[in-house]
Amino acid sequence: NGIIKLVSQYISKNDLVNTRKIALSGLKVIALLSIIVAILLFTFSDWISLKFFHNEQLSIFLKIMIISLPFNAIYLATFSIMKAFQKTVYEAALKNIVETIAKILLTVLFIFLGLSFGIPLAFSLSIILVGILSVYFLNKNVLKLKTEKTEIFNKELLLFSFPLILSTLAGYFIIGLDNLVLGFFNGTYDVAIYNAALPISQMLYLVPYGVYYLFFPVLTNLHYSNKKEEFKKVYSITTKWIFMANLFLLGILILFSKNLLGLFFGKEYISGSSALIILSIGFFIGHMADNPQYILLIMNKPKYYFYISVAGAILNLFLNLILVPRFNIVGAALSSAITFTAMFILINISAYKLTKINYTNKRYLTSLLSIIIPSVSIYLYIKSYKTQLSLISMLIFITILLILYSLSLFITKSFEKEDIEIMKSIKNKILLKN
Repeated sequence: NGIIKLVSQYISKNDLVNTRKIALSGLKVIALLSIIVAILLFTFSDWISLKFFHNEQLSIFLKIMIISLPFNAIYLATFSIMKAFQKTVYEAALKNIVETIAKILLTVLFIFLGLSFGIPLAFSLSIILVGILSVYFLNKNVLKLKTEKTEIFNKELLLFSFPLILSTLAGYFIIGLDNLVLGFFNGTYDVAIYNAALPISQMLYLVPYGVYYLFFPVLTNLHYSNKKEEFKKVYSITTKWIFMANLFLLGILILFSKNLLGLFFGKEYISGSSALIILSIGFFIGHMADNPQYILLIMNKPKYYFYISVAGAILNLFLNLILVPRFNIVGAALSSAITFTAMFILINISAYKLTKINYTNKRYLTSLLSIIIPSVSIYLYIKSYKTQLSLISMLIFITILLILYSLSLFITKSFEKEDIEIMKSIKNKILLKN
């Protein structure tokens, strides 16, 4: 986030010197830290294999994977710089195509050669290849990485990024705390059920991440170019897109909570369906704060997000200690859902105070009605099924829900002409820059 935001900021100002300074500093810091971490992990890989995995032979596999860690960190940083320049084609080509093909071909080759550690070696070499290629294309086609002296620890980048790192740790604490408290009061069975529901509910992260991937650099550029009306329009519409898309995913997770748990984890995990529904609602509300959260970063207020994240972590601890002993996994899910809702409110208040932009309108209500009506109809129909829905049946009902929801959105005029205009504008800009 720090690299993308600051590079986008200086790009909008046509300040190539500071753009290069931030990019180079970010790459150097990430490379240095990842090498240090890799050396420590490599050194203690034997101990990790025995202590955590109870298998000494796993050490060679860990060592091979650890070697690729700095290259993985570097290519993630490189892709962040490319995102700031809105040149997303390189990440799509290198990560999704080159890395995938390299993994498959090298795996087949090493298995044919009879190497016992062929799979981790194939994965590591693929990551190393993409890391090298990402820096090559960044330097050749995006930003010349000149060899003039630049400080490793850029003060501006560190001051901006440090609160974000702490905020991320607070976020991990919120999720991890549920498991910790559940394990303390209830034991491993409830932890296992909860951890079946958790990753399914986290699917609601996909759309907000996609919006961030495409529009965070755009919003940063518009803000620093002082294009207030365009900034307001893009911010409001992309937030509405997150709401509308995640409503559909939420409908699926609520309607088919038992079926999804049974399909992915087995019938014994169906008891986690209530937790899955509550977590899904919590993540839905929480991810509605993602765009306002990015506004805090664009406005150079990462500390606001840090304070809210710390408050959320404290609230989550308090709620878990009260609710988990009484309601078990449902209590843990409620703790996170309430925490995400509180953070949503605080982040939106902070973003509104900074921008005075109210992104809500009647389209949110019509979108909500558009998913509720078909969802209730499908629920009443599938309620008569006394057995688990098959995968085919579930896909059919999901397709029907998508069709009915899409039709309802168009009938209620939830889409506006600005939606189409922005999609076309962004598409043209990305194609032009790539």
